[in-house]
Amino acid sequence: MAGAALFFVRPEKETAENLKDISQEKIISEKNSGVAENILGEDKELATTTQNNKKDELASAKISADRLKKISQELEVLQKTINSLTPPASLEKPKLKSDLVYASGLGALVNILCNDTENGYYISASGAIIDPKGYILTNAHVAENFSHKGVICVIRRGSPAVSFARAKVVFMPDVSDKISATEVPLRDIAILKITSDLSGKPFSEVFSYFEFDPDYSMKEGEVLYSLGFPNEFLGSEAILKNTTILLSLGSVENLLNIDQSENIAEAAYMKGAISAQQGSSGGIFVDTYSGNIVGLFVALTQGETTSERKEFIFLSSYVDRIMREKTGLSLKEFLAQNP
Repeated sequence: MAGAALFFVRPEKETAENLKDISQEKIISEKNSGVAENILGEDKELATTTQNNKKDELASAKISADRLKKISQELEVLQKTINSLTPPASLEKPKLKSDLVYASGLGALVNILCNDTENGYYISASGAIIDPKGYILTNAHVAENFSHKGVICVIRRGSPAVSFARAKVVFMPDVSDKISATEVPLRDIAILKITSDLSGKPFSEVFSYFEFDPDYSMKEGEVLYSLGFPNEFLGSEAILKNTTILLSLGSVENLLNIDQSENIAEAAYMKGAISAQQGSSGGIFVDTYSGNIVGLFVALTQGETTSERKEFIFLSSYVDRIMREKTGLSLKEFLAQNP
């Protein structure tokens, strides 16, 4: 301890036995005096040796402390280096197991199947239940079919998908504004509401749903799960009987600013994957850690094969911003105020 004084005291018992009353002993013989001097000399030498040893010990301790400090600093630098070598998000192992995400999709992912009776073909797309009351998030270009003459739409779920409900459109913004030189609507989102079973009987079911995350900050290179009902390579008969959920992993290639009124990203390109097919419109992208919705499938780039294409998605923050701009409410507030 710094500042402490070191001293030695002989035991009190030894002092009492060896010393006489100084009032009775006035003279010490030269012999005894010499012995005393020898003893004192030995004690002095011992004290000097002890002092030197202590100095050596203190010096060694100082050297050890300096070495420990240096080692500690080197370890700190090494730890920072290790932290900087964390693998990129595209290589990280997802925290949520794929079977758990798939199980969520069985109850909360929907296939929207519309029969155009006038033109004789089917329209198939995807969507996700985002509220236990049965609200579905999808694209506006999908929801438009609900108002077309001669088109009958049903909601299906499961894998293979089976029809179980009917729905109506409760929110769809104006889609006349397009993204740059494309035909993709700048606000290509819509909200449907499940109204009844196939016979027209109102539902009493509390629906399974995906949590929507309006505050998620997406990063380039990160990995997301995608879920949808792509069916580009299926015939009409197979679409009716064997449309199944496709769960896959994809990475964010780059973030995009599509609305020049805001200097922030609203969309992203996902690297080509097997989910890059027709029928994926309205599909969702979920965080691999929370399982929450963080992106909405909107469109595809051109390409002969899925690996040559890119998936174009809206960020969940942009979906929420559209809701605020058009309704004055966040998506969650909008759902809460509707029965």
